Amino acid sequence: METRKVQITGKSTYVVSLPKKWVNRVKISNGDSLVLMPLSNGNLLINPRATGQSGGNKGSVDIDVNALAFS
Repeated sequence: METRKVQITGKSTYVVSLPKKWVNRVKISNGDSLVLMPLSNGNLLINPRATGQSGGNKGSVDIDVNALAFS
């Protein structure tokens, strides 16, 4: 399990970096699109889908919104 900090860029965008090992394992690269699906339990499902492929590999990131601190 890894911990990542939330960063704000601009006035309305938050950024979380993805672990390099995971990115390599699911074979995504710079410029690829990711599908983000918020779940009812507060988790965020990330589905890396390579351009031109149907389906693709899936991975998920659990985010505990109660553990995030914003200043």
